[in-house]
Amino acid sequence: MPDDSLATDSALCSDASNKTTPAPPDEVVSQGPVFVVINPGSGSHSTDEIVEQIALDLAHSGRGGDLFLATGDSSVTDLAELAASRAQREGGIVVVAGGDGTVSAVARAVIERGVALAVVPAGTFNLVARAHGISENITEAIRTALSGRVVPVQVGRVSDLLFLVNASIGLYPKLLRDRETLKRQLGRSRFVALLAAAKTLAGTVKPMALALNLDGRAQRLRTTSLFIGNNRLQIDRLGLSEAQAIGQGYLVLLNAPPFGMLTAIKLLIQAALGRLKDAKGLDATTFETLAVTRVRRSRARRPFGVAIDGEAFRVDPPLVFSVEPKPLWLIVARTEALASTAKVCDEQAQRDDA
Repeated sequence: MPDDSLATDSALCSDASNKTTPAPPDEVVSQGPVFVVINPGSGSHSTDEIVEQIALDLAHSGRGGDLFLATGDSSVTDLAELAASRAQREGGIVVVAGGDGTVSAVARAVIERGVALAVVPAGTFNLVARAHGISENITEAIRTALSGRVVPVQVGRVSDLLFLVNASIGLYPKLLRDRETLKRQLGRSRFVALLAAAKTLAGTVKPMALALNLDGRAQRLRTTSLFIGNNRLQIDRLGLSEAQAIGQGYLVLLNAPPFGMLTAIKLLIQAALGRLKDAKGLDATTFETLAVTRVRRSRARRPFGVAIDGEAFRVDPPLVFSVEPKPLWLIVARTEALASTAKVCDEQAQRDDA
């Protein structure tokens, strides 16, 4: 299984070249007020525990700020806009406590404003945090939020929406619907997510006829799913070498051709074992820009169901996937081994020159 620390060092190195906006000043990151967005619907952590710990540490820091708790009357998106706006105006940072979907929603608000974001992982998979060495321990993550340093992180875009981990059409949006149904019955856990994947793959999957323009190359294909990855740790754990391109201005495209039940089960097992590169018929490639439309004219204008960082959206065609020019300024631990990072950067530079 790939080492998370290697993915972290490599991410800090490669994303460092993606600085199209200036980094927030260190005094803002380390001393400015802190505006916290908390989603109580994320993961299995107690909301009271998270709120109490953050409020306590924030009070001890003497930095000021505010806490925003998502409820039925206030969405994460609305609170993210409010927190990011205040952080920009008052010279502070934003902290988000939640899963990858919540992190992504808050990130969209801070990226546009150039505000630094810290993550307190409180979801099921926490891929954003894990890919960048942020502890899944709440206390340690809060400590990093209040004393860390910023690094630029590559952001993906699909039409007008931004994503940090992945975006997809076809199979995965259906999986999300199945997962939400099971979550209401069984609660949130990685086992429930795996069970939802098995349920989805066991069902009827209709292939899509799509027209693609991949970095200027036109092609048509029939597929059950297009998966676009922007999280090196996730793609690396699938056993795909294309993961190394993430953070260097490229996204990763996975195309799953039409398959039956037996192939579906085999794909699920290979993905779990990190051996998806051995899967027959599964295509993986890197790209800078990908445009997607339907081949059938009768359906050409219908919105696509798109899964973006674990949340479902409806997006009008054509779908255009690319790397967002502005990075996310993510706060990570200052204790990251700089010597190790420098070594990884040097090795990467040697590969680029080869």
